[in-house]
Amino acid sequence: MKKKITSALIFTFAITMSFAQDTMYVRQKLGRLLKYPISNVDSVFFKNPNDAATIDGYTYPIVKIGTQTWMAENLRTTKYNNGTPIPLITNTTAPSTPAMFWNKNDSISSQTNKYGALYNWYAINAGEICPKGWHVPSNDEWTTMINYLGTNPGLQLKSTTGWNMYFNASGNGTNSSGFNALPAPTRTANGTFGSIGTSTGWWTSTESSKTSVSPPYAKTSAFGQGLSYTNSAVTDFENIKENGNAIRCIRD
Repeated sequence: MKKKITSALIFTFAITMSFAQDTMYVRQKLGRLLKYPISNVDSVFFKNPNDAATIDGYTYPIVKIGTQTWMAENLRTTKYNNGTPIPLITNTTAPSTPAMFWNKNDSISSQTNKYGALYNWYAINAGEICPKGWHVPSNDEWTTMINYLGTNPGLQLKSTTGWNMYFNASGNGTNSSGFNALPAPTRTANGTFGSIGTSTGWWTSTESSKTSVSPPYAKTSAFGQGLSYTNSAVTDFENIKENGNAIRCIRD
């Protein structure tokens, strides 16, 4: 006896599914018939295409941590989600307007896809830097995730490779969260890039009341969250908004 479910929606395909004794058949709207041995099927679920994190022609892997859904890679978009280009800076200036940076100003390096791009905070404040249906997390949203992870959250977030050794101990994590945090570099306002392997940092959408007077004019700050190869913690920090940090987006 076959059971039939009609007009289900997977992404943009209307399908018909039939279950025989040992085979599941899935027929797409355009007529293609797919066969899956029942012994290989653990579960069947339907995914809303609006859940995907797609921007600038790339779809990011995602991971659910507690009640939140995060990107599992750093953002590397060159455009806002309305198609407007994000200004790329390749010199040592520190603009107080939206800007993005590639590590060591190399946009074709293999590091680009691996570590993502860096952005100043003004690029975040302009809005629409994340895919539609996603946003840059606040400091509180980061705290929610950290609290959910509990003991040694940094260890759970860090990737299993890529982090430097620290006094003969591995700086790598377990990536048990699926967040896959790689030791991406950061950029200071004077155009200096940090080294790969020791630490990384992400902007939050939360502004800070802290003001820097070096350089010799006032610079306002925003909060970020960071990891280090020396420990298993997640540490918040305050950076002037001209600095370049990575971004992870969270679903609305």
